[in-house]
Amino acid sequence: MIELLSHRLNKDTQYDKWAYTMDTTKIDDGVIQSSYTTLGAMTEKVGAQLGLGKRILAVDEKDEAARLLNCHFFRDIYGNLRAFGEQKFRCVECNAKYRRVPLIGKCRKCGGRVILTIAEGSVKKYLEISKNIARDYGLSDYVVQRLKIVGDNIDSVFVNDKSKQYSLADFI
Repeated sequence: MIELLSHRLNKDTQYDKWAYTMDTTKIDDGVIQSSYTTLGAMTEKVGAQLGLGKRILAVDEKDEAARLLNCHFFRDIYGNLRAFGEQKFRCVECNAKYRRVPLIGKCRKCGGRVILTIAEGSVKKYLEISKNIARDYGLSDYVVQRLKIVGDNIDSVFVNDKSKQYSLADFI
């Protein structure tokens, strides 16, 4: 039988003789820096999380991988794609912000170069990791198809169809 606190209330032993597994001098003494901050790239963080899930018998590896994609990566990818579509432009010299590129093609204040505020790489950054996780863990067709759809959405924004060369066989 597992001893519960409720079994000891209003008894002499309610505060004493509790068993413990780890010695400590301070009960609030904990980890100062988490693994999330000590690990570098996202691939390391994901590898550590999924590796831990493999070692813990109570964790369903496929479910953990699917949740990671659905709750973290998909949200980030779609959010960044949406932000890319709504982004502004800024001057690299004076940091002036514009909703659209000025008609003269440069900053109206200082004449500097105007660039996008969100880069293509920030939209695509988790796509390959997600595809690798889906392949390695044999995730459901739903997740794989969702990855394909988000990949197609990203390609529709960043791949220029006019510069793609077609052969006659592509139309037959």
